[in-house]
Amino acid sequence: MCLLLMGITSYVDPGVVTKDSENFHCSLYAYDDVTNTQKDCETCHISRPARSKHCRICNRCIARFDHHCGWVNNCIGLYNIRYFLAFLVANLVLCLYAVLLLCIVLKGLLDKHHMWHERRPWQTGGLAPMRRPAARLLQWLLVYYSVPVMLLIFLSIGTLLIACFLGYHCSLIVKGMTSYETFKWQDYKDHCKAVAQDSRPAVSLNTWQLWARWVESQSVKKQAKQHMVLNIYNQGAWQNLSDVLFPKHAVVSKQD
Repeated sequence: MCLLLMGITSYVDPGVVTKDSENFHCSLYAYDDVTNTQKDCETCHISRPARSKHCRICNRCIARFDHHCGWVNNCIGLYNIRYFLAFLVANLVLCLYAVLLLCIVLKGLLDKHHMWHERRPWQTGGLAPMRRPAARLLQWLLVYYSVPVMLLIFLSIGTLLIACFLGYHCSLIVKGMTSYETFKWQDYKDHCKAVAQDSRPAVSLNTWQLWARWVESQSVKKQAKQHMVLNIYNQGAWQNLSDVLFPKHAVVSKQD
């Protein structure tokens, strides 16, 4: 399943903007004149739609460009981002299954060699069974079964990374943003802060220096928020999610 979804993500059209589909893609999203301004692509010789970008690696303009993925050797855009998310989910499920399977195997090895308990001298002079510390169990597994343990550690780290990456993309989708737009929004926020900072008069640092700096920073943050505009592409969590998972644009573009 992972290989199938990888192939689909790699070969499905990510949303290439051509001269024939230029008008259609331009009608999908409006220009907010903040992160997306109307401009022409000098390479493709077309009017670049809002939320699109010319990929230097693929040498083509991609509608609702998210990023260029080296793992699938294709851009992630309007039409294949849902397959990319499915690819991440499939990899996450596979890694979780492998981690669970290795845990069961290692537990079976500990049961087979009766490593959970050990007999230690008791006050009465006899031997009493006591549970081994977790550090001793891990040490025993590393000595005699180092390959499964190292594989378990590697898969656990991979599972965590994939889960974080998937969660990051899901959070962007809910907010109505793409990975590429996050950089633009960060530049815009920095610009607003700089404008607010320049509009503030100089503060004397001779008296109440720390207090003055704190008050000024809070005032700058408030002014920066006042200068910022809202993301017009955020239509609500459910609408943003359905726009990614069930894009009606692909059906309409084929009819055109």
